[in-house]
Amino acid sequence: MTHTKHEIKTSDLVVGTTLPFALRDPEGNILHAAGVPVTERLLVRLESMGVSSVTVRGESSEIRVGEILCSYFDASHIEAITEKLEEGIESLNRSITSLINGDSIEPKLVTDCVESFIDQAAIDASAFLAVVLHRSLKSKSDIVRAISERSACMSCLSTSIATSMGLDKPTVLRTGLTALFSDISMGNHQDWFDERRYIRPQVIKTEEYRNHPLESGRMIESLGSFEEQLIKCVSQTHELADGSGFPNRLTSSQTSVESRIVSMSEVYLVLSSPLFSPSPFLESDSLAYMIHQMTCGHIDREVLPAMIKALSMFPIGSLVKLDDDKVAVVVQPNAKNPFQPIVKLCEMGGKVMDLNISNSQIIGPVCDSRSRRHRIEKAKLDTLLWVPSSSEN
Repeated sequence: MTHTKHEIKTSDLVVGTTLPFALRDPEGNILHAAGVPVTERLLVRLESMGVSSVTVRGESSEIRVGEILCSYFDASHIEAITEKLEEGIESLNRSITSLINGDSIEPKLVTDCVESFIDQAAIDASAFLAVVLHRSLKSKSDIVRAISERSACMSCLSTSIATSMGLDKPTVLRTGLTALFSDISMGNHQDWFDERRYIRPQVIKTEEYRNHPLESGRMIESLGSFEEQLIKCVSQTHELADGSGFPNRLTSSQTSVESRIVSMSEVYLVLSSPLFSPSPFLESDSLAYMIHQMTCGHIDREVLPAMIKALSMFPIGSLVKLDDDKVAVVVQPNAKNPFQPIVKLCEMGGKVMDLNISNSQIIGPVCDSRSRRHRIEKAKLDTLLWVPSSSEN
């Protein structure tokens, strides 16, 4: 198999042309899936991102999860979700920069951002999560941009869980805003991050870090534009069910449902996403580990089942092995059975299978070298793996 790479100027892309290969940015991230027509919206988005050229690669024997996901969903919707997510990240990036400089922000900008996440998820929740959960940090992102990327993705996952719980629209919106704002104070502490823009493990142990939710809440409060309930939610996002969290060691009964949802979203993303961790775990292992932590009392018993309902035990994008030794990618959760999602086989013209009504079944996850995800060892089930200093031991 070849691994050649070719460059195409975006000005040479013709609207309506169907390309047999995926278009990527210079860092290898997929911008447009193979087999999908070039649209005017794509060209406008590339121009707004400052992308003047894209790359294509020769065939490879590696399984490309992103391409399989893109081929399953409606291309125009994937494009719209990506566009809205980028807009949300840029909006938050500008807002954090303004707050660091002591300036005010326009509340409507961030509120509109979360509302757009909710609207896109309502159209196709699976496509929405496919885009959100499989982002990687761009190598040229500065620290504020990295904070914005993570906060926006956490907001998307949190609103999905809140919707899965059947919460009303104002609560879902407040949940999304809580996730957006929970880490904005980190922009004031850029020395907390290493050169890869991950939190330095030694920082987690400091009192200043443990008080950052309160600092984020004060930053929002100083604007005088947001409700008191939101400020309270932001300050509680790092508390845990049994009171072992921070900064105030509150239990589930003492914290808001919004903050509990954001807390669980962050735990899951820190465990499983390359956007949050340099050494993430497999998605299904992360959820199984969280179930174990729930039995230990650390994880909220109301929120985690709703997360599993939204994601399934093998979340979208997970590579799995079937009992006939075929490998597939999970493309959609199954509301009737969280252990038997809808999958697409990783082969030419891969078949889509609803495992809940199929004779095939999942026998386990598959490690994907491209995503850097690995298994959680049984010996570490009682360790707080979402705390960087613990996960790197």
